[in-house]
Amino acid sequence: MRELLARYWIEGVFLLCTAALVVCVMLNSLIPAIAMAALLLISVILWQPLWGFCLMVFFIPLENVTLLLQGLTLSKLIGVVTFISWLLHLIFGKKVFKLNAFIVLLVLYCLWCFLSVVWAIQPEQSLSRSVSMNQLLFMVVLGYNLVDNRKELYLILGSFLLGAFLSSSLGIYNSYLNGFAIRADIGNMTKPNFFARVAGLGIIFSAYFIIVLRNKLIRLFSFIGCIILTVSVLLSGSRGAWLALLLVTAVVLYRSRKNIIKLMKKPIVLKIILVIIIFIITLSPLIINHAPPIIYQRLQTLAFTASPTDISAGRLDIWLVGLEIVKDNWAWGVGLDNFPYAFSEHLPRVDSIRADIGLNRDPHNVFLANLAELGLLGLLIFIALPVFLWRLGGRTEKLEDSLLSRATVVFLFIAGLTSTDHCSKYFWFGMLIPIIVSQFYNFKNNDRDKSLAKVIFLTAIFPNRFNPNYGIFSLRLVQHLKSIGVPVTVVAPVPYAPPFLWLKKNGWIWDVFRGRSVLTGWK
Repeated sequence: MRELLARYWIEGVFLLCTAALVVCVMLNSLIPAIAMAALLLISVILWQPLWGFCLMVFFIPLENVTLLLQGLTLSKLIGVVTFISWLLHLIFGKKVFKLNAFIVLLVLYCLWCFLSVVWAIQPEQSLSRSVSMNQLLFMVVLGYNLVDNRKELYLILGSFLLGAFLSSSLGIYNSYLNGFAIRADIGNMTKPNFFARVAGLGIIFSAYFIIVLRNKLIRLFSFIGCIILTVSVLLSGSRGAWLALLLVTAVVLYRSRKNIIKLMKKPIVLKIILVIIIFIITLSPLIINHAPPIIYQRLQTLAFTASPTDISAGRLDIWLVGLEIVKDNWAWGVGLDNFPYAFSEHLPRVDSIRADIGLNRDPHNVFLANLAELGLLGLLIFIALPVFLWRLGGRTEKLEDSLLSRATVVFLFIAGLTSTDHCSKYFWFGMLIPIIVSQFYNFKNNDRDKSLAKVIFLTAIFPNRFNPNYGIFSLRLVQHLKSIGVPVTVVAPVPYAPPFLWLKKNGWIWDVFRGRSVLTGWK
């Protein structure tokens, strides 16, 4: 039946495409073809919501260049259709709704963000941002409920990786056109720091594919993508992303130190490492002399050879003003996304800051943003997010999954020390990965618990009220199983025959049983 429906669907698609092509030729316009492509895309998403989610994830790194209308991007439009499709499958397909404790925590965080509208300086701005936060929450719920196995996890990671790869390629090309003298981005008002963090998340995913997958072609593409993404992060000049990736590397090396020690004992591995070290030492002078100007300039600030103004980029001055905002609004904050308005009000209170600092500045720190905008309670809830995700990263089935989860958490929140991307889609998609990976471990444990609940101890030798010492070793075995948490049901039939049959020639009649053991309490 399914094969028949698939054949009819393919034939219908072919006829519709042919009709659309004929109409385009007749009208000399591409509008019918675009409309037909949109209808086909919607039909595919309604059939398989996971494909729509993958397409939405693919456009996250390219969101700024896929703007359709004011506030409406291609990623958001596909996300709406995918969410409606998932709801239809949930209602009419009788799918199971999955809920995680971390999602409950996110709901509390979004509720507190929504409540901040009451005391916000600009309630309209706070309400608009709160609506966006709830949309991101729906994205997390959608992804958690659509991904049920590793193949689907690889599918969404690969979709984001392809989008990040395309975005990085555009950024490198844009930087090349300007002689590598400006920071790389994909244009259209895209911030280089945002561009770098998206590429950094792609580096983590590509490294995960290289380690986990055994398909040589996919590993080769992942390796090439990892190199291109690394180059784009370097050309972006984002020092926060650089430091975050260095810390991620340190965490991964520390968590996998035992496996690294085992590999180091192999002669071939030592030879490869030696060749790499010699290669780096030999080419390092050439690389330094021919490095793009933007990389050399940003490296100077990391080495503290530049002026203090270039090193801080005004962030220290912004944080000083932010501390003044916190002093006056430490309990409730100034309202979600209202930091720029409060910044302009509190700026005159701080002396000895840069004259060109400007007004309506962004806090450039996710923790300062939450404390200043949502108060102490909002900051505590936000701090609970990485703590919870870190713990979920330890509840994985494989070491590679743990490394993926914890590397993602470290990257997001360390890079967030110099940015405020906690309201971005890539940030929430990164938080989605640990809870998806941890569910495989939970499914495994739940299956094990269900199998333990079905344990039945069937024996013909077990103590009963007629013979309390009969088969006492079986009783001890059941007691031991219960002591380690195994629920056991004992079935010990006792032969029985009515007295009027005792005098029959063949003796006892064994065909009638009492069912379970006379002993109670063993269920």
